[in-house]
Amino acid sequence: MFKKYILFTVLFSLFFNIVSKGQCSDSIISNVSCYTIGTNPIFSTLNGTMGAWWIYDASGNLMYSYIPGQFGTPPPINSINYSFLTQGEYLIEMSTGGWTPCDYQLTIYVTNQSLDLSLSTNSTTICSGGSIDYSSLGINITNVTGNVTYYWELPNGQSWTGLTPFPIPTGQNNVILTITDDATGCSDSATISLSYQNTSANASFVSSVNTVSCPGESVIFTANNINTSLYSYSWMIDGVLQSGG
Repeated sequence: MFKKYILFTVLFSLFFNIVSKGQCSDSIISNVSCYTIGTNPIFSTLNGTMGAWWIYDASGNLMYSYIPGQFGTPPPINSINYSFLTQGEYLIEMSTGGWTPCDYQLTIYVTNQSLDLSLSTNSTTICSGGSIDYSSLGINITNVTGNVTYYWELPNGQSWTGLTPFPIPTGQNNVILTITDDATGCSDSATISLSYQNTSANASFVSSVNTVSCPGESVIFTANNINTSLYSYSWMIDGVLQSGG
């Protein structure tokens, strides 16, 4: 927990009593999404709201403060920059002061090194409409602080997340993989070339009946000419994998 640092004087409050009357609609933003030791990010208010600023470490220790003077010297500001020297979590806080102050906070995590993504191969072969064998890529991620998010994007704009199967249409020659560290916001990307394997597999099937007229009626689906020594197959109904087959 961060402890709130209170340094406003009565004169400071009087000077800043020009703020909203219960309308606090701003937020703190940053010019970077990945915070590493030695960088000098800029923190500012989205809508330009001005006031006092503080930065605390995870133990609540005050690392930085900017307090406007009672007569406007120094003046209230809408942005600060700060160079972080140690790894860890930090709280950025800004307050407008006044009798009804607006307080804004942003929590970030500073890491000593940004996430790094490497692959054992930058190409893979798939069937048309098939999905990527993720294990064949040899995905290696280092300098990770928390959980990571996998984001895949094709040239046609289709995208998906995670390591779940995704059918890739013919004609997509590459896919971009972006890994993001959820804790730090740091990310890295790699482009993977796609090639397509010709196959004689026939994914067609027939049904024992053309129309189901009664609830609970049994229907048998039979795959056409599947060579189980060459191919494995599964059944899905409305996208749900079925145990039978």
